[in-house]
Amino acid sequence: MKSYLGFPEQALLKASYNAAFFWTYIVEQFGTPTSGVETGMSAMVDYWEQNEVNDGANDAKDGIGTLNDMLATMGTSRRFEDIFQDFAVANYLKDYINNPAPAGLEKYNYVDEENYTLNGNTFGSVKLTRNQVLMPDQPIFGTTSLQDWGARYFQIDPDPAVPTVNIEVEALVGTPHPLYYKVVLIDNGNIVGQYDDVGTSLQYSIDNTPDYDRIALIVASMDDPVNFTYGFNLTDGIFILAPTTSVPASVGELTSPEKFILQLVVLDEVGDPVGGIATSEFEITVGSTVISPTSIIGSSYIGGQYWITLRAPSDPGNCTTLCDLSVDYAAYGDLKEDAILYGPKPDTDNMIIIDRSGSMAGNKIEAAKNAAVLYVDSYDTGDRIGVTSYNDQHKNEFTLTGWTNTTRQQAQDAIKNLAIPDGATAIGAALRDGMNRLIALGSPNPVWSMVLLSDGQDTVADTDDHISAFIGEYNARKD
Repeated sequence: MKSYLGFPEQALLKASYNAAFFWTYIVEQFGTPTSGVETGMSAMVDYWEQNEVNDGANDAKDGIGTLNDMLATMGTSRRFEDIFQDFAVANYLKDYINNPAPAGLEKYNYVDEENYTLNGNTFGSVKLTRNQVLMPDQPIFGTTSLQDWGARYFQIDPDPAVPTVNIEVEALVGTPHPLYYKVVLIDNGNIVGQYDDVGTSLQYSIDNTPDYDRIALIVASMDDPVNFTYGFNLTDGIFILAPTTSVPASVGELTSPEKFILQLVVLDEVGDPVGGIATSEFEITVGSTVISPTSIIGSSYIGGQYWITLRAPSDPGNCTTLCDLSVDYAAYGDLKEDAILYGPKPDTDNMIIIDRSGSMAGNKIEAAKNAAVLYVDSYDTGDRIGVTSYNDQHKNEFTLTGWTNTTRQQAQDAIKNLAIPDGATAIGAALRDGMNRLIALGSPNPVWSMVLLSDGQDTVADTDDHISAFIGEYNARKD
């Protein structure tokens, strides 16, 4: 339970043993008995009997098809997609519901967790992507992603002075797939309002006159992985996406600071990204030191975002270890506290792995190349850099080599000259190849890193070449 709840954005159908938590939900919702150690076990029997019926009729189906047939036999209108959405919501709302659940909330409750609690344990709370107080004139904005059949959770506590909460979600152009949205209003620990929707975007406004204690946004994917932006009370302006307070950029010692990648977005008055701004027009400050334009190594406009590789200043002024990062443009600005970290930084072996399957044709492959070039720019002397590309087969584009100005250019040339996208997608096989190259060409560098640039999911038939197989191998090696 806790393993799944700690990583809810993962692909449910590839979650292996973690997916057993979904069956906990299924048996509670559709099985008998409704209490005791055998709670809901009849649903498991019904599922396997349905599987046998399908096999006997030469109508063998996958797990989802069999489950849907079982549900139809039971006479319920709910199907896998509906149940997954309810499961995603239940994993958050369970903390606000006690047994017996209030009318209308039964599908968001776990009876088994209350039995589990009697033994001094709980399932634990689901991981939150964002947990923040919403203050007046301080919008919240971010970009994140979901694997197929995954979920993310945003918990916002509006300040009483915030009159209205406007929620916006938008699937990025590269992954224009529908998402499921659930908005929940909570006051005094009680669920007092709900709203749900499905689509590639969400715009929903909440009158905060009642002074709600908490507003939760749950976003769940379906058949496809999705990259998306989210915002609360967005206005036009500039927003730093990375680095952040929770994930600062490590830039080495003050005596010889290294480079980092800054990602930011500029939005117009209707919330659309604004392109075409010269990098020199951004005033970037670390600590109290404005970064000179000569410290900017490279930049690109990628997927509605500005990506800028730059070197941290050797004298950030008012800080020595953790420093604030701010960016100003015209009348707008954003600040991330403690987003730059000075101190020892180990040299790193880096593999950049680029998807060149058929779905990457057009703007996607150009965006991936531009991002890869900036990653190469961000490395420094002592690091090593390698490049692998893949479709249904992986290919070594640039062998893991020590980073110098010369090898930087060679690696970037290899990236710019990748073959035209075609074929299927074997992400797991490419990641395995990247890991094996790091192993085979291992150096004294204590840190290894892999950067994956892709738009989608595994499409090859061989499951040994899927991400889940690679993760198993990685975990075995890590252990």
